Amino acid sequence: MRKKILTGILALSMIACMTACGTKEDASIEQCGTKENTSSMKTEQTTTEETAAATIEATTAASSEETPAAESTDNSVETSDGNETAVEESGDSGYYVVCTNIDKRTVEEFAANVKTTYLQEDWSGLSNMITYPITMYPDVTVNNADEFLSYMENKTVSSDDRTELEKETCVNLFANSTGICLGSGQVWIGEDFNNPGKLGIIGINGVVEK
Repeated sequence: MRKKILTGILALSMIACMTACGTKEDASIEQCGTKENTSSMKTEQTTTEETAAATIEATTAASSEETPAAESTDNSVETSDGNETAVEESGDSGYYVVCTNIDKRTVEEFAANVKTTYLQEDWSGLSNMITYPITMYPDVTVNNADEFLSYMENKTVSSDDRTELEKETCVNLFANSTGICLGSGQVWIGEDFNNPGKLGIIGINGVVEK
C-alpha cells in the first residue's frame, strides 16, 4: 500500500513537472515570437524613417536650386521727342513695328544710305530709292524716276536742312504710322506695301532752288 502511494506521488510529481516544463516552453516560444515581431516592427519603422528622410532631403535640394531671374520685357523704346516706338520681345527685329515689320538693322542701314546719297545731292542714285508716286515739298507729285530727275534739276539742299540731316545718327530713328523720319523731317522712309519687305523713300523736304 505504501509503495502504491509513493508511486502515485511520483507520477503526480512527474505530471506537474511536465506541465511546468510545457508552460515554460510555451512562454519561451511566445516570448521569442514577440521578440521577432518587435524586431520586424523596428526594421519597418527604420525603413519608413529612412524613406521619409530621403524624401525631405530631395525636396529641400530641389527647393534650394536657383531659379534664373525673369528678364525684363519692356516692349517700348522712348524716342528723342518723348514718343514711344514698340519693340518686340525677340529684340530689335520689331523696333519699327509701328510702320513696318522689317528688322531694325535693315531699316537703319537703308536710312544711312539715303542720308549719304541725299547729302551728296546724288539725285540719280536717290531716284532709285524712292517709292513712287511721291509728293515733293510743298505739293508736287512725281510718278517715276524720270519725273523726279526733271523736278530736281537746279535743286539743292538748303543749309539749314543739311545741318539737321548731318546730325542724324540713323540709329533709333523716330517712327510713327506714317513712316520713319530722318533729321527733323527732311526725308521720310517706309515700307513699300506694293512690294512687301522693300524699303523706300516716301517723302522729301528741304530742297530749294540753287
